[in-house]
Amino acid sequence: MPTVAQEDVGHAERGSVMIGAFVTEPNTSARVDSVNGKGTAIDLERDLGLDTSKTVARIDGYYWFSTRHRLDYSLFRFARNASKALERAVVVGDRTFTLSRTIESDSDASIFKVAYTFAPIVREGGELGITMGLYTAKIDLAIRDRQSGAEESRDLTAPLPVIGLRGRCALSKRISLRGSIEVFSLDVGDADGRLSDATIGADYSFNDRIALGLAYNLVSVDINAQDAGDFIGQLDWGYDGVMLYFKTNFGR
Repeated sequence: MPTVAQEDVGHAERGSVMIGAFVTEPNTSARVDSVNGKGTAIDLERDLGLDTSKTVARIDGYYWFSTRHRLDYSLFRFARNASKALERAVVVGDRTFTLSRTIESDSDASIFKVAYTFAPIVREGGELGITMGLYTAKIDLAIRDRQSGAEESRDLTAPLPVIGLRGRCALSKRISLRGSIEVFSLDVGDADGRLSDATIGADYSFNDRIALGLAYNLVSVDINAQDAGDFIGQLDWGYDGVMLYFKTNFGR
C-alpha cells in the first residue's frame, strides 16, 4: 500500500509536550471599587493570609507547522483560600470589613497562554523568533465575614495580547537552553494595563524523544479598570517560580 511521508520541518522534532510541577510564589495587591467610591488596597498574602507559595501542575508545549512557523501554549491553575482576623478595616466594593473580624477569602487564578512564533533565524543548534500571542488570566476573588454575613466577590478575565522574542540554543548534544520574553502595554478609555512574562530554562535530553527540564518563569500584571464587567478597581498581580518537567518530543 502506498504511504504519505510527513513533511520534514527542519527540526529534530515536530512538536513537544512538557508536563511538570510548577512551584510558584504569587504576589497580589488588589483594590475593588464600587460605583460610589474607592475601596482599600489589600495585600492578599499579608492582609488576608493567602499562601505565599503554591505547587501546581502545569502543561506547556509547541508545534512546528513548518521550519519557521510554530504554535506555543501553556496552561495551569492555582487556587488558594484562607481564614484570618483582619489587622485593619478594609473596604471591598460596597462592603466594609471591620478590624479583628475573622475573614474567609478565596482566590482562584486560571492561566492560558497561546502564541504564534515566526523564526527568521533557524540553525542546526537552535533558533530565534518573534512571537505574538494572547495571555489570558481569569481571576476570581471572594471575601466573606461568616459572623455578619457580609460577602463580596469579583471576577476578572483579562485577555492581554503580547509580543516578544523566543529562542533556543544547544550547548551540547544533550543540553540546550531556551528562553522567551513577552510584553504588553495598553491605555484606552476606561482601562489600562501592562504585562511582562519572561522564561528561561534548560533541557537535558536522554534521546531524541525524552528529556527532563528545569525552567524559571517571572510574570507581572498591572491592570486599572473603571469598567471591566464585574471588576472596577486596580489589580497588581504577579508570580514567579520554578518548573521541573518531563518533556516528550514527537514527529519530525
